[in-house]
Amino acid sequence: MLRTLYLIRSTSPDGEIFYKIGFTKQVVSSRVKQLQTGNPNKLDVVCTYQSKYTTGIEAILHRVYNQSHIHLEWFRLDDEQVAQFLVNCVKCEKNLEVLSTNTYYNKSYVPTELQDVEPEMVVNSTKEVDEDDLWYM
Repeated sequence: MLRTLYLIRSTSPDGEIFYKIGFTKQVVSSRVKQLQTGNPNKLDVVCTYQSKYTTGIEAILHRVYNQSHIHLEWFRLDDEQVAQFLVNCVKCEKNLEVLSTNTYYNKSYVPTELQDVEPEMVVNSTKEVDEDDLWYM
């Protein structure tokens, strides 16, 4: 089942910007409406990425951006980190695909969602992903 990983920007009235990295099973616009309730800042979807590996990708990205972590799933990302978000999603997915299909890797250590899954990837963004950037992280 494909789920959607998202990067949402929160902009405060004084111009301070934070980003939320999360995933949803529902339509992203519905998730934004939920998040907007009780949030005084304007929320915008920066980009989305669909995958069967969303929970794994999200967990890895939270670690990748750990230095920029603010609170829970919120981060203070710079322009370069935002620009590399989709590239990092693709890299994470490639790594998870290798782990899930590697015959030498003990499946008991692979999360259930990654076992016996045919890799499939859909990128929903206006950004181009350069093939040269698709190497492992």
